[in-house]
Amino acid sequence: MDTGSFATVLRTLFSEIVQGSPDPSARTYLLNRGDAGLLASLDRLSAVAASATHGGSGSIAAHVDHLRYGLSLLNRGAKSVPPPWKDMDWTASWRKNVVSDIEWQKLRD
Repeated sequence: MDTGSFATVLRTLFSEIVQGSPDPSARTYLLNRGDAGLLASLDRLSAVAASATHGGSGSIAAHVDHLRYGLSLLNRGAKSVPPPWKDMDWTASWRKNVVSDIEWQKLRD
């Protein structure tokens, strides 16, 4: 398997998801043309809005923390540290439903 090509494809897709496709004429793979992407969408939310839960589900803040945690595990794997890791706890990433303004900023950074 040509991992170089695979890495290029992943980089392209990840960039589109996170940074969006602000050029409405640019080709997209996952998002609608002109979509600003995940980071811009999160930047429009206040900490209060990100902390809101609906129907007993996790808040947006909890989802963002879960995504952050998953990406941190992927980074470990990319550094050739094989799983499982003794400190790995997926449930912990769902416990942060309510965030302060500072915590919300830190999650988005």
